[in-house]
Amino acid sequence: MTRVVVAGVGRFGDLHVRVWSEAGAEVVGLADTDPARLAEVARIRGVADTGTELGPLLDRVRPDVVVIAADESAHVTLALTALSAGCHVFVEKPLALSAADAWRIAGTAAEAGRQVVAGHISRFTAPMARMRARVAAGAVGTLCALRLRRDFSRDWFLSFGDRVNPVWESCIHDIDLAVSFAAAPVRRVMAMRSEAAGDAAPSVVSALLEFTTGVIATVESAWLVPA
Repeated sequence: MTRVVVAGVGRFGDLHVRVWSEAGAEVVGLADTDPARLAEVARIRGVADTGTELGPLLDRVRPDVVVIAADESAHVTLALTALSAGCHVFVEKPLALSAADAWRIAGTAAEAGRQVVAGHISRFTAPMARMRARVAAGAVGTLCALRLRRDFSRDWFLSFGDRVNPVWESCIHDIDLAVSFAAAPVRRVMAMRSEAAGDAAPSVVSALLEFTTGVIATVESAWLVPA
């Protein structure tokens, strides 16, 4: 049985505790900087070992996997802590808030011989997996272009737009889908943004991706749907 520690037990962290347990893993510990929230989730989910610092908790429970669902700014530190303890890592997107930190995590994982998986879960959903398999089998002919767009509530944008760029929060799912369907590296990107819904972060994003195979993908996200 896979032993799991969840770091960050807010709304998504609590969801991870439930889903990993339902999938057959053993959640052996929880970490969070908020002691009250930590105690609440531990009681509800029946997890005995908790800690406000991840390192000491990992030393005690020795899990196989650390799931990181904490604030975006903490992802890098928590991932490096987990890797140094010999754990595999599942980290909610974004993996990091800079390319340098993302490469730092990748390099540390390679040196440790451990896997790091970012939470780009859309490519694994059943409809997308079936569609991608049909494309790969040639059922729709030769893939030439992709168009991906999603629209979100302004309320949701306001809940995270001052913490992290919306491209990393939600648009990343469509970028990842484009990469998974094209099955090739991106060689050129052109993008524009608008701050129409507020000045905390771009609320409208439009990007054009060109892959090495010649496939072109348009990716659009907007956080303008009324409450």
